[in-house]
Amino acid sequence: MVLASTVGLQGIDSTGFSEDERNDIKESLIFTLKTSGGIISARASVSICDYISSEDASTMFELLDHPNDTTRHNILCWLIRTMEEKGSDAFVSMVRSSGMPEDLRKEATEKFQEYLRQKKAGEVSSFEMQLYAYIPNLRDFL
Repeated sequence: MVLASTVGLQGIDSTGFSEDERNDIKESLIFTLKTSGGIISARASVSICDYISSEDASTMFELLDHPNDTTRHNILCWLIRTMEEKGSDAFVSMVRSSGMPEDLRKEATEKFQEYLRQKKAGEVSSFEMQLYAYIPNLRDFL
């Protein structure tokens, strides 16, 4: 049911919810990201983008050490796009204050710099696109 509701949010216009409802959804998705892995966290990392703002960047930086690769990629994509306007110094400052292990801080900073370089060169960056994890179908189990 968690997976179904998380994926279901991706098809709903988030602006149709009240501010309180949006906040409740955001908090539920953050909880899901903190407590889930695999497909559930990967899809929650897509759904949450419609419910968070730059004010949530510090919370999202804390989630960058998630064990799921797809989840980490999607969170980093959102952070890069959100922090791009604030600049490289702001991104690095947030990474340093995030409490992530040093290797993850270095990786996040390098990927942000790579994104900026690719954008300046007019190249397509993988950090502009979220990844969607495959949702199993009942036929997969029959």
